[in-house]
Amino acid sequence: MNIDEIGDSKREYLKTILENTTYDDDSKEILSIRIECLMTMKEYEKALNNLTMNYIQDKHRISLGLNYNQSDIKKTLS
Repeated sequence: MNIDEIGDSKREYLKTILENTTYDDDSKEILSIRIECLMTMKEYEKALNNLTMNYIQDKHRISLGLNYNQSDIKKTLS
């Protein structure tokens, strides 16, 4: 019997980060399903590290060719 060490709130946090990553839509869908299956803290930490490495920070929106605004420009220049 597997014990859920993570809980729904941490899964939702991973999904929130996932939405702001550089992954394409198909990969995001697959990763979202995988997030639902995570049970241990070790799996959670590995997923969190992976998603964090691919996280789009506001200051990177311009260089990635994504929609950006005046505050993104200021963050890029600072």
